[in-house]
Amino acid sequence: MEQVLRSIERRNRGWLAAGNVPPLRVYLDGVEINRVTAIHRRKGIVEVADNPARLDRWKKRVVTRRLYGHVTVEPIT
Repeated sequence: MEQVLRSIERRNRGWLAAGNVPPLRVYLDGVEINRVTAIHRRKGIVEVADNPARLDRWKKRVVTRRLYGHVTVEPIT
């Protein structure tokens, strides 16, 4: 699994996007985070969508927040 994540990170400049990877559990500083849209493990960045989802003023993109800390991922089995 780690090799798959590394190859995806190489192709996307370190980012793991929600649609590009198999389902993962994401932990930020030991706390599980839901509604994750993108992860940068090396820099410790997690992009999270609000619930309910907020859209930009043109109603085309979901507005996300960036959270910073120690990021850990594990596959959902």
